[in-house]
Formats: sequence, C-alpha cells, structure tokens
Amino acid sequence: MNRNRNGLSKNLLQMKFMQRKKLPFDNEPEKQRYTNSKIDQELLNLCKTEGDRYMTTNSFLLCEDLRYGRMSYKGMNPEIEKLVKSKNRQFEDEEEDGEISQNDNEVEVTNVQMAKAFKKFKSKK
Repeated sequence: MNRNRNGLSKNLLQMKFMQRKKLPFDNEPEKQRYTNSKIDQELLNLCKTEGDRYMTTNSFLLCEDLRYGRMSYKGMNPEIEKLVKSKNRQFEDEEEDGEISQNDNEVEVTNVQMAKAFKKFKSKK
C-alpha cells in the first residue's frame, strides 16, 4: 500500500471526502520537479556561456605522464625495447613541437580485416 508523508494511503486520498486534502500532496512533486528543472536550466545556460574550461579525455596518460604501455627490462624482449625507444623519441619530438596528437600511421584494423568484415554484409544479387 502506497503511503504519503502523513501516513494516508493513496486509496484513502482518492475517496471523495478526502479530495480537499489530496490536492496539496499532488502539488508537492510538481513544485519539486519545477524547481529541479529550473536549476538544471540555469546550469545549462551557465555551461553554454562559460564554454569548455576543461579538457576531457578517456585516457589518463597525460595525467600520469606515461610514455608507452608495454615495457621490457634488461633485454627480456628486445623488440618491445626498440618500440619503446622509438615511441619515446616520437613523443619527445611532439612535445618539442608543442603538439600532442595521435599517430596517423597506427591503425587498429587493417584494410584487409575491414574488407573481410564488410564482405559478410555484401548483398548477393
């Protein structure tokens, strides 16, 4: 059984002799919704006028000042060590130029893999 603040059930408030008592209870959620929407609107307007003050990113590499994800120590994996050196060199060059951007040469999906994936969707005529 649903009860409001005064302990009166919803069914009791719907009875004819309780209609006068019901009206103030119904208006409270509407007032609350109106004030919440007004506050939300003010915040939205403030965000639009202020603009973006913060840079958002999905990575914490910039915060932690991390270089490259994979590591190898004392010659355990020479290929990884070469990769780390080249990436660090590349990162330092970008820092000197003042631009930190994604490398265009790196692709997650090769053209061959993409062609195979789209081949499945090709309609047969």
